[in-house]
Amino acid sequence: MQIDRTDDIPGYLLDKKITSPNTAESQLQIPAMGGRDLLGFRFYTKDGIEYLETAGSLFVSEEQVKPLYKGKQSTVTLKGDGLAKWYTVPAAAAGKTMSIEMPAKGAFVVYDEQGACVNYTVISGKNEVKLPKNGTIVFAGEAGSTFGITLM
Repeated sequence: MQIDRTDDIPGYLLDKKITSPNTAESQLQIPAMGGRDLLGFRFYTKDGIEYLETAGSLFVSEEQVKPLYKGKQSTVTLKGDGLAKWYTVPAAAAGKTMSIEMPAKGAFVVYDEQGACVNYTVISGKNEVKLPKNGTIVFAGEAGSTFGITLM
């Protein structure tokens, strides 16, 4: 999500009025579904990472998404906050088959460089996938869940 400010409407971020150093709120009130996208923005920093929270979603800068370890064996463990972990597919791993030892309550999704879903374990039931060039991977589950990764 690209966040752009313009000098043409000072004090606003997109359609939202900047209400503090860390918040912006919509000044519009549209009844029913017409107002569904008018929720505010809240920015905060946790563990040195800046987040944007809006409409029940959490965003971070693309710079925070690190490449998946390109070695043969690795693990990903979700922190106690339960947030999903995102990774990019490094060039050295593109074209390799990734096999995941899944936790009891977890899933992973692999996207290609256009953002199209290549594999979503909840739907496919498959814990193996060929990694696309310039793709992204997300691991989600209960806090503390560990995913065992093998690249072949």
